[in-house]
Order: sequence, then C-alpha cells, then structure tokens
Amino acid sequence: MTSLMWIMVPAALAICSVASASAGGRATLENTHLKVEVDARRPLVRSYELIESGVKMQGTVGEADSAGVFCADTYRSGQPVQVDIRPLSSGGDATSRHYDYAGFHGSDKAFTFTLRMSLRDSALHIQLGDIREHPGFELREIRFSKYRPLSLSAGPHAVLAIDNDLKRIGSLEPQTWSHQPFALLADSGVSAGVWCNQIDPGGPLEVTVTDTGSTKAASVGPLVFRHRVKDRVMPDFEMRIGILGDYNGDGEADWLDAANWIGAQIPAAMPDFYTRSHVYKAFMCDNNNVRFSIDQMRERMVQLHNLTNGSPHIIYLVGWQYDGHDSEYPAMDRVNEAIGGRDKLLALMRDGAKYNFNISFHFNFDDAYITSPDWDPSVIAVDDKGDLVKGGVWSGNQCYIISPYKLVKSGKAARMVDRLVELYPLRDTIHLDVLSAVPNRVSLDKDDPSDEIANLVLGKFEIMRLFKNAGLDVSSEWITYPFVGPMTDYWHAGFARPGNYPINTAILHGRVLYGGWYSGWQGAEANYIAEYLAYGATMDMDLVYASPLETLLDVEFLLDSVEMMYNRRPMTGFIRRGSVVRVDYGRGTWVEWNEHTGAYEVHVDGRLVAKDYACMVPSSNGAYIVYSRDARTVSFPLPDALKGSALKVLELTAHGDRKAAPYELRDGELSIDAAAHSPYLVVPVPD
Repeated sequence: MTSLMWIMVPAALAICSVASASAGGRATLENTHLKVEVDARRPLVRSYELIESGVKMQGTVGEADSAGVFCADTYRSGQPVQVDIRPLSSGGDATSRHYDYAGFHGSDKAFTFTLRMSLRDSALHIQLGDIREHPGFELREIRFSKYRPLSLSAGPHAVLAIDNDLKRIGSLEPQTWSHQPFALLADSGVSAGVWCNQIDPGGPLEVTVTDTGSTKAASVGPLVFRHRVKDRVMPDFEMRIGILGDYNGDGEADWLDAANWIGAQIPAAMPDFYTRSHVYKAFMCDNNNVRFSIDQMRERMVQLHNLTNGSPHIIYLVGWQYDGHDSEYPAMDRVNEAIGGRDKLLALMRDGAKYNFNISFHFNFDDAYITSPDWDPSVIAVDDKGDLVKGGVWSGNQCYIISPYKLVKSGKAARMVDRLVELYPLRDTIHLDVLSAVPNRVSLDKDDPSDEIANLVLGKFEIMRLFKNAGLDVSSEWITYPFVGPMTDYWHAGFARPGNYPINTAILHGRVLYGGWYSGWQGAEANYIAEYLAYGATMDMDLVYASPLETLLDVEFLLDSVEMMYNRRPMTGFIRRGSVVRVDYGRGTWVEWNEHTGAYEVHVDGRLVAKDYACMVPSSNGAYIVYSRDARTVSFPLPDALKGSALKVLELTAHGDRKAAPYELRDGELSIDAAAHSPYLVVPVPD
C-alpha cells in the first residue's frame, strides 16, 4: 500500500454514445509563460511550449487522436436513456477557448454544457461547466473517452511517477493505471503535473503507457465528471495541467517542480494547533485491561509540561468509553470506570489547558456493535443479499459497517456530534478512527442504494462538516486521496523506502501532516527518527503508561520539535548516493541520512539544528532546548535570536525543578555536557 491508497472502482453502468467532431484547424493559446496549440473545433491539446526555454511537451497522441471525448450518463423521468452528444460551436481569444456541446435523446435536447481551456501562469486549466438540464432530463455524470490532453514519449530522460516511484517510460510495458490521485511526467528541462478536482475513492485520473511499435508514450487524462451525487449538484469539473521549468527556484528543472506545483493546487490549510503541537494517542484500555488510567495520564501531562517547557500537546484518548478500545460504538454516554470514570475524565480535560494540553478523543463513525446501547441496524450498510455488512472482529467483538450516507441522512450523525460536544469539553480537534482509511463504503439498499461517492460526499464529508460546525477539526488514520485537502492531519502514511523516489512526500509535505508507515518507537526500525525526519513524517505513537518516558522524550525532541521547524515547507530536492539520502526543504533547510549507519543531520535556514540523536530546537518565549539521547558533549551553532545575549542554561526535570547547568560558548557555538534524555533550556538573560 502506498501513502495514498489506490482503489480500483468499477465504472457505473450507463446507456450513452460518444461525442466526436471532425478536425477543423488549429488554434494557439499563449501568455507570458506558456504556449499551447489546440484543435479549433475539438478540445484536444496538440503541444505545450515553455516560452522562457522553448522546451516542448506533447498533448494528445496515438489512438486518442481519433477518439470521441464524452460519454454521458443521463436519465429521463428516472430511467436511463441514450444520449448523443453533439458539438454546437467553438471560439476563444488569445489565452482561452471554449467548446459548446448539447446532448440529444432522439430529437429532444437533454442538456448543454461548455468545455473551456484557459491559460493561467504556467498551467492549462480545463473546465467543464455551464450545464443546463432541460425539463425531465437529469445528467448524472460525463465520462471521458480516451481523453488524454497530456503525453510524453519515451526518451533517455523521460519519466513517469507511478506507485510512489519514478520510472523511465521506456522501461514500462503497455498498461493502464486507473484511479490515480495525481499525475507527474518529466523530461530534460521540463516537467508536468496534473491535478483534478473530482472526488474518487482512489483518484480521478488515468495514466496509460502505449507502444505503437515506433513510439512508446505515457499519457494522462481524467476519468469521470460527476455532475450529480443523488440530489446534490456538484461543482464544475476542473483539471489543471502545469508545464513547469524551475518552478521551485532551486536552480534545476526536474520532477520535483511538478510535485511542488501539484501540492500547491491542493486546497489544504493546516491549522496551527497541529503544526505547533506534539500530537499522539494515549491507549487507555482494551477489554477492561487498563493500560493508562486517568490519574496516570494526569501524571504524564504534568511531567511533559515540565520537561518540554510547556510545549503544546494534543492527546487523543483511546478506549475512554465503556469497556475500552472499540467497545460499544457508536455509544458515547458512559466513560470507562476502570480508567477512572466520568468525573476524573472531565477534570482532566478541563485542567489540560493549564498545562497547554488539549485532551481529546479517539472515536469512530464507521463501526457499530450489536452490544451497543445505540445499536441501530437501519444505518448499517447492506450487501446485495440485504444482509448487514460485517467488518472485523475487534477486541473480541464482531463489528458491523455503518453506511455514512445513511447515518447522515437519518439525522443520527448530527445527533451524535451534538451529543459528544454536549457531554464532553472537546476543543479544536477530534480523531475519527477509520474515517479516511476506508473511503469506499457501499450500501446496496433496494430503495436507496448508495455507492462510494454518495457515502463520501453525502456521508463522510458531511460528518466532517458537522464537526467543523461544532468547532472541531477531524483528524483520522491513513491518507487516502479523497481526503487530501478536506483533512490535514493523518496518523499513518507510507513514504519512500530505499530505492524509490518519494513522490507522495514531495507532493504532500507542507500541505498535510502525516505519521509514519510503522511505529518505529516500538523498536521496529532502528533508524526511524532519521527516516521520519528525512521524509517529513511526525509522531505516530499510541502511548501507554509503561512506555518509557525517555523514549517519549526522544520522539518529542529529536523528531517532532525538529520537524516542526520545516513542516510547512515543500520538499524541493532529493538525492540518493549509495546509502546516503539528502532531502531539501528550501532556504538552506535539508536532512541528510545514512540508511545503513543511521547517522544524520538536519539544517534549518542554514543552521545545524540536529545531528545523530541530539538537537537544539526552539521553545517558548525566545528560549531554546538542547537535548541528547545519549550522555555526551553536544555542540550547536547559536541561533540568531540568542547571539549577543547573556545566557543561562537550566536542566529541566519531570518534577518541575530547574537546575543551573554549565555550558561553554566559543566562536558562536554552544556546548553542553548533556546527560542522556535530559532537556536543557537555553534562556537569554535580559540586560
């Protein structure tokens, strides 16, 4: 599995015919960045040219040249009907062109629409909109038939990003990858990125490699424009094709420029309370087996407040309800007595603010149990036989899969959100397990079936909206394509392994936050901190009371506090030489890591901030913290904020005592004889 779970989704059934039109000359669109040659009468792209460099890229090639473009899924009085899509007119100006179409059922006009191509900076925007449905007709969706407005022929340097890796087009066998989240092609001096706004469980694009015997090429196009999801009319279709030179300004025109451009198209805005906080889960209880009591959580909260100089934390409590982890969903009324009960939980949540801790919940809107006081079979998904759909067996109990569409339509989702915020003092965020990890829920009810898109648009996205209206942002589990943008914090994501190019990281870093693929803190990988830093991942811990405090501090300082310094920046460079990986994040910020030895260093804005399991990171009120995993002398260049100031160094303790510690300052470098797992607060002393 890659970090953006690819899911194969069968096409919907439809009765339709394909629109086509004869060629009628060429038209040229041009601005200061880009020149694009298109057909005058058909919405086919012939070529792209970067004005500054003169480097070109191909548009439509091969069999798509003679193919039709559209296939419509149309209903009349609730029944599917065959529709012929015919061109009406076309026209444009120097930077845009429009193509007008109508759908006919026999002699009756069913609908009209317009496809527009326009240049904006270094990108071609393709939009399909201005839809007018005639009385009695309903346009559900338009499928694109072999519409490939971007192509690249095989060559020595021609590459295609696929399966979270970069592959030479010439080395690939002819094949098609459907439901891709994004697309990226690159050649010498130019790269191209493709982004599309369509909602799809796996992704809205199709990538094809063809071989005619004389020419092998990769091409990219959209799959489907969904105009309606049940009764909801969706936003107009938009696909953007960026043709890039040195987009990120690093002095090279390569695949990273397209990756950064794709990331910039993602409509995501990470809240500060994620980017500035240590975020993890506290696993409280499972089947009444207490792993972390509320009293113990309070103890850890105070300790971490003291040891981190009051750094902000978000802690999602797992297993706080009923008998613990996953028990009795979707019920929420009873707090697990084994961990301490309701009064202690509410006091912990209220007191968290005093320590800069946000104590929130891990909950679930996907799973339900027959034993739950809130069991409601009417919101459970059903299969083609009408049977309730079963999920996994968690904590010894069989769970059933909720249809998000039915949960929202019934009003129960709204009541659940209202009840949660009524019962508990939640603020800013809540973690919904599974929500993003499984985007393709289906319920085959005879009277009102709901496919993957209905369960996303009218289900899961509506659940997120309900929480947003209640003042809570939703984080979740795995990154999957349709949630990238609406959701910005994820527990897990896959990133590059040795031998691969980190395509997903290059697209997503700086746009969303994500934990790692595995829980290295449990000892799964000796090098996990260095690897997480290189690929921009954050903590993905499920803390229990038995988790050593020292291990937690390693993660908080060596991983989280360092990555916070560049978690809003895109990846701008990537080099692998043997076992050494270097990842750049712009403006003198980079991570270099030896995959074999585990040695690493991190520079931010030109200053060394971490090296081989020691770091010097910002803290509150202009102070810094120096930390080392091992007992040794550690040295770091002074940050500009501390230069010219008298300093004092205090060793922080779990109990809140602050002991003065000796240090040496020579040639702008601070050295401390650090004890293992002990943070040292470096404070400027006012004149």
